[in-house]
Amino acid sequence: MSKLEKEIEQSMLGLWEISEEGGKAGFLFPPEFIGFKGHFPDRPILPGVCKIQAILLILKAWKKKKVTLKEIVMAKFFSPVSCGQEVIFSWREGKKKGEEPLPPEGKTPPADRQVPVTEQHGLPAEDSLIKVFITSEERKIAELHIKVHFSHEDETSCAVK
Repeated sequence: MSKLEKEIEQSMLGLWEISEEGGKAGFLFPPEFIGFKGHFPDRPILPGVCKIQAILLILKAWKKKKVTLKEIVMAKFFSPVSCGQEVIFSWREGKKKGEEPLPPEGKTPPADRQVPVTEQHGLPAEDSLIKVFITSEERKIAELHIKVHFSHEDETSCAVK
């Protein structure tokens, strides 16, 4: 774990409202946080890369699996985050392209509509679209949609050309 990751993890206040679909996490970054150094000297603000790294740490704690960022689909930053400002990250697993709603509890879709998990939505079984909303005192800070891959710590991958 890098020094940046350790400091982000130390700045986490906790996780709550956790479910299979998502949850919330709070952060409070102190003035000495490494991400503020040089960004900017007269008015330190939290860099976007630190927000993304915080999201990855949250997802790792949520799924209890290794998380690999595959793509930043969308990122909108509305307001800066200053040192000592509490921020709330709310996330949920997004609806994947072409995904149909789940059948009612206890019902099974017809056989002709069942698709193996690894083939659904054109994504490997452990790839997910995550939608994240960052707020502070009811103010919108950022909205991000990212694609991530969840794997076990010992899983390795290799590219074949």
